[in-house]
Amino acid sequence: MLASEGFEISAAGSCPDAKKILKGQKPDIVLLDLGLPGGDGLSLGKWIRATIPSAGIIILTGRTDVSDRIAGLKSCADDYVTKPFDLQEVRARVHSLLRRMATRSESPPDRCVEIPFEGWNLQEDSCALSSNGLEVKLTVMEFRLLRALARHQGKVAPREWLLDQMEAEVDINERAVDYHICTLRIKLRKAGLRDDVITSVRGIGYKYSALPSDGSV
Repeated sequence: MLASEGFEISAAGSCPDAKKILKGQKPDIVLLDLGLPGGDGLSLGKWIRATIPSAGIIILTGRTDVSDRIAGLKSCADDYVTKPFDLQEVRARVHSLLRRMATRSESPPDRCVEIPFEGWNLQEDSCALSSNGLEVKLTVMEFRLLRALARHQGKVAPREWLLDQMEAEVDINERAVDYHICTLRIKLRKAGLRDDVITSVRGIGYKYSALPSDGSV
């Protein structure tokens, strides 16, 4: 179906074969089954994300539990489609992801790709937090949440709004926000940032309040 639209297609039937092919290519989109022989599909997805960060990843799988969807989106995927699926839906999701990727790549040259955060910089082109040669790798969902909070500095960000900022194209609920905030806090704590860098606002959502520039409280 995709080949008939002019896409150049490469296929692999196992995790080892996929790695061999991908080492010599930089695909725009990877359609990833989680049930591949010779390895774990999620691990392969993480490898693809680390090796070819520019590639979009759409998981196509029979795993339908919400926990599986969250795990897939958290670890590597831009989108998640469950079997059985309609080919036209897959086609639509491929084109949707390509449009989002094109929008990001067509940003003006002088667009700031670094967002200040606690003396670090959020790198929009690599989904990472960096400072003086140090780097904290973030998942796509963690990055989008942290970017939203950084831009919403000093204001309470409701869970519903944060859920929209995650831009997930699968049916996830506000509990996914809590989950990704939890994993994000763990990474920030390990990086040496203060424990209260992201505070919970009971019954509403979360808030990021920057320290005064002189470090006083």
